[in-house]
Formats: sequence, structure tokens, C-alpha cells
Amino acid sequence: MSVFRKPHSSYWYYEFRIGGRRYNGSTKTRTERDAEAFERAMRERALRGRLSLPKRKQRLQRLRKYPINQPLVGVYLLLLNEEIVYVGASLEMPERVNAHRRNGRPFDRVVYIPTAADEREVLEQILIRAINPPQNRNGRGAA
Repeated sequence: MSVFRKPHSSYWYYEFRIGGRRYNGSTKTRTERDAEAFERAMRERALRGRLSLPKRKQRLQRLRKYPINQPLVGVYLLLLNEEIVYVGASLEMPERVNAHRRNGRPFDRVVYIPTAADEREVLEQILIRAINPPQNRNGRGAA
């Protein structure tokens, strides 16, 4: 059992690991006995696979899967054999690029251009007009 009180707090907290995954949080209880019961219940839920991460932690995990130098907002270029075949813009570029991959859009490299959120669509249109990528003209193009 791993329950503890933080300094200057009247509430007890729990922390444990299962399968390399850390579970922790407030028990919202004021007695050690209640905190231990709460921690046992949380551990059982985690073992049964019924304990999901809070939304904030889910967002952090989603962001952690992208390298730090990979921007989220901006314009992205999809390349195939060193040729730009598609230009896109997104508020979550890595997630959008993964959607292209899942949907079968052919590309082997991605270049990210970070921009302000309100500038991304303008830059996307400028690049599409200047480069005229084949997949922006007629869907996915020939694979």
C-alpha cells in the first residue's frame, strides 16, 4: 500500500505502479484507513483494466508520443521520393499526418512548418498555388 499525506494537506493521496504504468492521485479522504481502502479499490480497477487516465493525463500522453521538436500547429508537406506530393494545414499536425497514413495517402517523409494558428491556412494556400502538388489537385494520386 502506498498512501501518504502531502505537507499542509488534510487529504490522503495514493500512488502505485502496475505494468510500468504509474497511478496516483487524491483519495479525497481524511483518514489513513479510508485512504487505504480507496487505494485498494483503485488498484483492483487498474488490475482489471477498468481504470482510465484522467483527461489531462491522456492529453499529456498523446503529446509525449511526438518529439519535442515536432510542432503541433502549422503547415505540413508530405513528400514521396523527395517530391512534395501534398500540402496540408492543421492545429494538430502530427495527428493529421497519422490520419493520412492510416487512410492510405502515399508519402515517405514529412516536413513541418510551424505557424500561428490564424496564419496556417493562408500559408497552405500560397504553397499549394506555388508548388501545385499532385495529391492536392486530384486526391491521393497514383500510388
